[in-house]
Amino acid sequence: MAAQYSRAIRPFDAAQADRFLAQARKAYEWALRHQEDEYELKGMSYGRIPWKMAWAWAAAELYKTTGEERYHKDFLALAGNDKETFAFQWGDEDPDVQFFRWTYASMKDRPVDTKVQQRFADHLVRWADAQLRRLDSRPYRISSRTEGSYGQLGGAASTALAAAAYVLTGEQKYLDGASLNADWELGANPLSRSFIAALGDRPPLNPVTRYFTEDGKLLMQGGGGAPMPGAVALGPSWNDDHMGERYPAKIPGWRAYLDDRFA
Repeated sequence: MAAQYSRAIRPFDAAQADRFLAQARKAYEWALRHQEDEYELKGMSYGRIPWKMAWAWAAAELYKTTGEERYHKDFLALAGNDKETFAFQWGDEDPDVQFFRWTYASMKDRPVDTKVQQRFADHLVRWADAQLRRLDSRPYRISSRTEGSYGQLGGAASTALAAAAYVLTGEQKYLDGASLNADWELGANPLSRSFIAALGDRPPLNPVTRYFTEDGKLLMQGGGGAPMPGAVALGPSWNDDHMGERYPAKIPGWRAYLDDRFA
């Protein structure tokens, strides 16, 4: 992410871009030296990003930012074993995995292995197609992963994946799908509210999240603090395990939302 940010900020602040790129390089070298540690076994971010997938992503971002062949070689060595490198904790056929392929799939200004790039692009488009099909099966036109369970509204991910497919193909249907998902999260839903912190008239103030807080431990314990702007609430959940008796049993599922970090 530091390499990516360096690339994005360079036209506006070269000094900051240099600083973040230096940090990205140092982080990469540290990771390589420690790949035999628990770091490799447990992965990063709550165990959701396995070591090899994180390594491949880092190598791709550093290659895209610097053009240095050493990063390209590292990436291609990992990409050659696609099923192992891009296996996800909850099954390797997960749409989130496609974002780790995006950097290389969308690369334009560096020499690439065209077969690998096309394979990655095909993965992205195939998953975007699956999400477009979900739009037509959900009553409120959103590519929710499931109905009624925790995390069902990975809408931001659905928006981004459809947008990625639009960049790769230029086909209007993907832009339309991205727009529909964004519409839902920004207010075109049964509660007429935003599910993204600091956006809209009625944004979430207490989303269930471990990530976007100044002090995650304090927030999870109910000690106060506001969510970082952009934090996404995971939306209604009418699974009994999650809601217990906190909502009347007969309330329509898509309205079963509490702005409560413990819900």
